[in-house]
Amino acid sequence: MKAVSRVHITPHMHWDREWYFTTEAS
Repeated sequence: MKAVSRVHITPHMHWDREWYFTTEAS
C-alpha cells in the first residue's frame, strides 16, 4: 500500500510543480 501511494503521489507532485511554473511564467 505504501509503495502504491508513493507512485500515486510522485506524479501528482510533479504535475503540480509543472502547473505552478507554467502559471508563474504566464
